[in-house]
Amino acid sequence: MLTMTSMLKRATRVHGGRIAIVDHEANFTWNKFVDRVARAAGVLVSLGIGPGDRFAILCHNGFRAAELMNAGYWMGAVPVPLNYRLAPPEIAYILDNAACKVIALEAEFSAMLADPELAARRHTRLLVAPERTNSALPQYEPLLAAATPVPCRDAAEDDDALLIYTGGTTGRAKGVRLSHRNIFVNALQIGFATAPRADDIYLHVAPMFHTAELLSNPYVLAGAAHAYLPRFDPPAVLQAIEANRVTAALLTPTMIIATLAEPTFERYDLSSLRQILYGSSPMAAEWIERAVRRYDGVEFIQAYGLSETAPILTMLSMEEHRKAIAGGAREVLNSVGWPLPGVELRIVGEDDAELPA
Repeated sequence: MLTMTSMLKRATRVHGGRIAIVDHEANFTWNKFVDRVARAAGVLVSLGIGPGDRFAILCHNGFRAAELMNAGYWMGAVPVPLNYRLAPPEIAYILDNAACKVIALEAEFSAMLADPELAARRHTRLLVAPERTNSALPQYEPLLAAATPVPCRDAAEDDDALLIYTGGTTGRAKGVRLSHRNIFVNALQIGFATAPRADDIYLHVAPMFHTAELLSNPYVLAGAAHAYLPRFDPPAVLQAIEANRVTAALLTPTMIIATLAEPTFERYDLSSLRQILYGSSPMAAEWIERAVRRYDGVEFIQAYGLSETAPILTMLSMEEHRKAIAGGAREVLNSVGWPLPGVELRIVGEDDAELPA
């Protein structure tokens, strides 16, 4: 089955004893991580979430946010990751539009929910924190410890898996419904180009409310480990790569340029890093060339897509980077690469006439 639940079950069946989560709090095997996912599903059930229901996640990157996302897949509910940079009225609109029954949030965002736009909405709130706090809200870790693991509900491939809101620059954000099959098939397509390995350690840098998070799924299929960076900061990225022996990461062009400009760049041991995926915005050819030189020996792969396509359509391989740099073909570096297997694209002008690729 091409479902996110089958992806998780395969991880335990094939890679159960391998490390799934690398974190300063603890390292979890795939068996332990999926057990926590099943217990997180139990927490959601205790808060009134059932199959087909939607619940919001207002968290920075972290393994608990990943547990909640996967708990939704596991039990047939639909996670709605929220952009914590939005203003309260924008978040209120998404909560209403998506009909979210529960909001899982970090303590940092409690004050935001006190805003009049959000305070009037009586969604159940779940506080996500490493340990018990003085808050009167239901708390994730104590509930998780007491929860009974929920049996996996085998989703249909066309069931909604994830609801992502995007495109707020031209008005209100639009909800994009992605099915289990959408996400799983794209993971296979991306994996064809990136060739993830079981011994990889993938660093989640881009915010998990963005569909860039879905590029981590090929590494789940491979049984790789995952590390999470709560907030982007150039030294923090470099430190995380060194400390966790990270082998692969997705960075936006702005992030890559910021790390290259970091004065302490040379102090870090980045020898474990073998692959950088990049995309989400254009990157000038001269900066691509600098990045390839500075991150010596690291494979660069550009990815282009849309939230609606779950998300990647095209990729520019490292071999094409090398050829373009060696031949001075900057127009290739300014392209988005070739369509992934199974993707058919047409480039058309304003009159709908097809243009040459």
